[in-house]
Amino acid sequence: MSDREWMAYDVVIVRCGPAGLSAAIRLKQLARDAGREITVGLQPVPFDERWWGTTFFNSLGFVYGMEEVYDVGVTVSHKQKNLALDFGYFPTTAPNAFGISKDSACYTINSIKGDSYAPNATQSAERNMVVGRAQYTVPMTGKAKLTLNGSAWISAIHNYDTGRDGYRHSFALSGKLEVGPWHLRMLAARQDIDPRNGGRDDLITVGDYDSSFNIATKGALLQSELGRKIDMGRLPVTLTAYANYGRFVKSAPGFDDSERLTLGGFWTDKASGRLRVWIEMIFGRNDPYVGAGQFISGAAQGGDGKIKTSMLILVGYYF
Repeated sequence: MSDREWMAYDVVIVRCGPAGLSAAIRLKQLARDAGREITVGLQPVPFDERWWGTTFFNSLGFVYGMEEVYDVGVTVSHKQKNLALDFGYFPTTAPNAFGISKDSACYTINSIKGDSYAPNATQSAERNMVVGRAQYTVPMTGKAKLTLNGSAWISAIHNYDTGRDGYRHSFALSGKLEVGPWHLRMLAARQDIDPRNGGRDDLITVGDYDSSFNIATKGALLQSELGRKIDMGRLPVTLTAYANYGRFVKSAPGFDDSERLTLGGFWTDKASGRLRVWIEMIFGRNDPYVGAGQFISGAAQGGDGKIKTSMLILVGYYF
């Protein structure tokens, strides 16, 4: 038995000339015709839905690295009438770009080599992420629609300080019920990270937007959203009003839970749907993205425990 590492492939394309490109395109077409999709490169990780609600500002799931994560790897998707399956393997995270931080010049939340201003900053990287999602649309009569999701995320966490490998185990269940103009979405997720730090293992440093902060390594996220589409009559826009609440219940003793409530409205033009406007009022407690003094440790031990507020107004045109 050889000790060399190996991987099994159905097809290997050597070099990227015209023939190789044509072969790759043809394989993509065959996969599509068979009800399968294969994507390679920097792409969304298939853990629950990409966005956990209507809010533009994302939810606490984004803070803890479970919502709208983009990493480098390959995803295989298979779709049937009511069932969709997605499986992804990501050997590494999104690359660090240009910035002033040590390792946080990226859009998505990942474990990173923390900056010195973060207390007990860890130096780590996530590797070999195996992520799977099953989505089932329950057959219903009338205008009702029920979509169920189950997701799992298992990966290795390499600690540069200790030279040891820990792990990340994340699981989520969610359901979205749509009845006429109303929608209700509920989600429960559990995350356990073993960072293999030299000292405390109840926090790990993550980063995005060229800055780093600490999060709790173990806890459960509970989230719900209630929304309604509103016909604006003769006005050339439609409105979706929504309320989104999430709470991350931390397992470590003495760690204060993090909370976020978002009350918002999403406008889009009826003619093309390309003009989009979000207006949101955001209330957070121990939330690194809401209010001053919460960023470094709010998602870990907690901040000052006070309710903070922020307001978001965003206008975009999608070409």
